Amino acid sequence: LAPTGGFMATLWAEKGERNVFAIELANPQGVAQKVSPDSLTYTVGNQPVKDPMLLHPIGVGLANNEMEWFLEKGTPLPKRRRIILRTAVEVRKGQTENVIRIPVMEGDNNRADRNRRIGMLEIREASIKRDVPAGSEVEVTIDMDRSRLLRVKAYIPILDEEYENVVDTSGYGSHDPDDLAKQVAREKQRLTSLREKVEETRDPKAREILRKIDSERMLYDLDAALEAAKIDQEAADTCDKRLLDLKVALDQIEDALSWPELVQEAEKLISNGRDLVNEKGDAHHREEFVRHEQSIRAAIESRDPDLLRQRIDDLHTSILRLLDEKGILQILFFQNLCNERGKMRDQSQADQLIEQGHRAMNNNDYAGLKEVNRQLAALLPSPPPPPDLSTVMR
Repeated sequence: LAPTGGFMATLWAEKGERNVFAIELANPQGVAQKVSPDSLTYTVGNQPVKDPMLLHPIGVGLANNEMEWFLEKGTPLPKRRRIILRTAVEVRKGQTENVIRIPVMEGDNNRADRNRRIGMLEIREASIKRDVPAGSEVEVTIDMDRSRLLRVKAYIPILDEEYENVVDTSGYGSHDPDDLAKQVAREKQRLTSLREKVEETRDPKAREILRKIDSERMLYDLDAALEAAKIDQEAADTCDKRLLDLKVALDQIEDALSWPELVQEAEKLISNGRDLVNEKGDAHHREEFVRHEQSIRAAIESRDPDLLRQRIDDLHTSILRLLDEKGILQILFFQNLCNERGKMRDQSQADQLIEQGHRAMNNNDYAGLKEVNRQLAALLPSPPPPPDLSTVMR
């Protein structure tokens, strides 16, 4: 096997017949290992060969550590999909601080850092002919052929440029033993801290996950693989995978322990949001609010932390849309940006825009205020923090 787990072999097949080949894998001691898929089928002749299937979902990791999924598990290959994303930071021509990075991830977790990075498309300052403001569109296309060769393309309309990378997974199969040791130490410390919290709260779900960690001997496997990783790259890969298992399990414990606070956050948003919608909204807004509340109640019933967070975000977004329709959101954005004036690159231009924004606000010119906000945000070295909704939601 290559470091990536791939291999090549010549197979002899009878023409016009369905040829089935078994795939068997053994470790250095000769013990059979589980493989997926464990066979392949090939037909020589006029009968079509069945399209291969994607074994793991593939997507892009976002700046907020969430995943944007492009190709789902079981997708027939070849497959191509395009999604429009937006830049998280401003990238200025000639500056090296910020580049546009598009990490390509393989896995099943909605947290990007809990999946395996198989490639990276970087758009560096040398390729950027003018400034790219934060929030600019990036049309990302992921294309995988039958041989599972992956191409990632990014088209940036503001530059009218396309960038491409053929993903070579071989560079992502090697792991630095020293870095693995540091990660293992951090996760062990995290586990110790979580054990104490579980003992205090005695949360049944968290205790069950702890029992799983112990029964599967995750720490023993990690220590053994880490020791072997000093001389064996295959062991380093095993250590990395087992470390990911531990991270996911600890995430689940944290979710279980934070569940009461998450439910409390949802209840508070429902209560405050209902008051705001009744005061500022119309019948359409109230109907939409009822749908969001029902979806949040269903998520609470399911005890799914990720789902509940998503439903909370959905209701929050709905409330933001209402505030935007009423012109309130632009006022909050403007007030927020005024507080960031000292960080803006051109103080003179900032003062002029702030004065212009006050006039637009006094005249209820929300479209004009929105344009002022856009220009003020462009003067900041990084995207401004979100507006404080506490002034309109009690």
